[in-house]
Amino acid sequence: MICLKYLLFTTCGTLLMMVPSSIAFSNGHIYVDQNFDESAIADSLRYFIDESKELSIDDVLSVEKDWQVHEGQSLFFKPTVAHHWISFTIYNTNNWSNQLFLNIAYAHIADYQMYLIYDDGSRVSLPRQGDNYPYSERLISHPHFVHSITLESSQTVRVILMFDQEGQDLQLPIFLSSRKHFFEKEQQTSLMIGFCLGLCTIIIIGLLSLYHLYRTNYILLQVITSISSVFYVMAEEGYGFAYFWSDYPKMNGISRPLFLAVVAIMSLLFTFQLLGIKDGVHKKYYKAVLCYIGVYLVYMLLVHPFFLLPINNENSIEAYITIFLLMTLILFVLNLAICMYYAIKFHNPDAKMLSAIFALLVVALSMRTLSFHGLSASHFLISHTGLFTLSLQTVLIGIYLFKKSYQIIRENQLIKLRIAHERQIASDTIIDSLHNERERISMDIHDSLTSLVTAAKMNIESLQEKYANLKDDRQYHVSLNLLKDISQEMRTISHNLMPKTLKAFGLIDELSKRINLIEANHHLQFHLEVFGFEHRLPEKIEIELYQITMELIDNAVKYAAADHFLIQLTRYEDELIVIYEDDGAGFDINQIPSDSNGIVNIKNRIKWLHGEIDIDSAVGIGTTITLNIPI
Repeated sequence: MICLKYLLFTTCGTLLMMVPSSIAFSNGHIYVDQNFDESAIADSLRYFIDESKELSIDDVLSVEKDWQVHEGQSLFFKPTVAHHWISFTIYNTNNWSNQLFLNIAYAHIADYQMYLIYDDGSRVSLPRQGDNYPYSERLISHPHFVHSITLESSQTVRVILMFDQEGQDLQLPIFLSSRKHFFEKEQQTSLMIGFCLGLCTIIIIGLLSLYHLYRTNYILLQVITSISSVFYVMAEEGYGFAYFWSDYPKMNGISRPLFLAVVAIMSLLFTFQLLGIKDGVHKKYYKAVLCYIGVYLVYMLLVHPFFLLPINNENSIEAYITIFLLMTLILFVLNLAICMYYAIKFHNPDAKMLSAIFALLVVALSMRTLSFHGLSASHFLISHTGLFTLSLQTVLIGIYLFKKSYQIIRENQLIKLRIAHERQIASDTIIDSLHNERERISMDIHDSLTSLVTAAKMNIESLQEKYANLKDDRQYHVSLNLLKDISQEMRTISHNLMPKTLKAFGLIDELSKRINLIEANHHLQFHLEVFGFEHRLPEKIEIELYQITMELIDNAVKYAAADHFLIQLTRYEDELIVIYEDDGAGFDINQIPSDSNGIVNIKNRIKWLHGEIDIDSAVGIGTTITLNIPI
């Protein structure tokens, strides 16, 4: 049960255990010479356990024979309702004074007091410290518990520490360091923690941006998981108490299990959302997991860590914590099992990724647990396993989600391109059908209706030979003129629908021809400017541009009362720019009726050509219309 506790609480690597650079102790004494950098205290101390919790410093000094010599490189006490006393002696062998730093490299000691007994018999009792006291009462502001000890030349001091962990297990990675080594190590640790937390912050900001874009639930769940991981790391390392809840010591007992629970629950829900288990064939298992999470949350509220029930005491606290950790471990194991099941059973790439990450975390945490109990070597990375593993989890899952989102974006772009291509084909088909139908109607009018009208006109004219008095009949001549007008109008309509010269000679020649005819019958003067037309445009563009031009010229003649009309066509490699400009009456572009067929038809034609139209006009200053059409 104790191992289970460490397997979870070391998730965030709270122990700053490093390999000592100088082992300078002998026979229970630590000798400080000129080459001294750092020494772990575990191999050079004695300890005494007071299960009555009533003995004073004088009492424990009077029972020296009952003190035991500690063996091993790790100092660890099982959960016991007792005061744990430890003692070691420091001897300064130098001919000058030394400032040393005693670092209890663990951020969660409930209550302790330190005593210094010098070789001249003087004794110093330092104020009680620990998680039960406000951060402002610490002698040195530091996430861990640090004390400064100054020794004069050849001076000896005995250090005695009394710990009260209130029934919980007690892990004591204690180091004695020179001033230089202590600050070098602090700088290294601060840079490492700052880098990891900064990297996690960047990933979290990126995930928030992704969620803002896509509103995907699994991204939001991972954001919550990552933020909770960061706060859990800060709580474990002691930075949460130092910077966030300094005046609320009770938060030290709540923060770690609370953030750990949020990480466990949100990670599991993230897995369910990412793998689609919620809506899949295993929906009933999803509901069962939700029920378990409900029981888990009720336990947290009633028992550990909130203790809404009045059952919190030193004799039972370890059992409550163990149950909590077992329930938390079930969530983590369940998460890994689900990922591995989907990876093996369904070859799900998301499940394979999560399985690899969670398996890596399990290996890292196992190495850290073995290292703490002295079963494997310890070094800087191992001692900060929790920080590295949760940072690694946040970064790897974040990068994977970025990659997955990028793939989704690419797939969506390909879908949009495919839809656009299909729409282009459909649009081209419609335009081709319209052109074919227009050409057919034009031919029918020209070849059939016009011929019938001409035949009718000839038959009516032949009546003059039979009825001589028709020569002076006004109604007869009006009818003949109407037939002539009908025949001419049908020829014009036929020509406008599909000019034969347009298909034969191209847009520029047909526009020149039409402009000359209009100038001969109206006062409007045209200016046709053409640039870059070494070759003809695609047929569909020529036909649509011709229809647009005729529509605009008709509007200028009928409504604008313009004197000059400019048509400028400029062809580039992949774009055609057409400018129509007149000096007529103009109009207010905001007052165009929604049912204005002319403008609507022009915009529809431009839309079919995948072009853009810009209309610039105002009452009294004329109109300028610019078309941008891709070729």
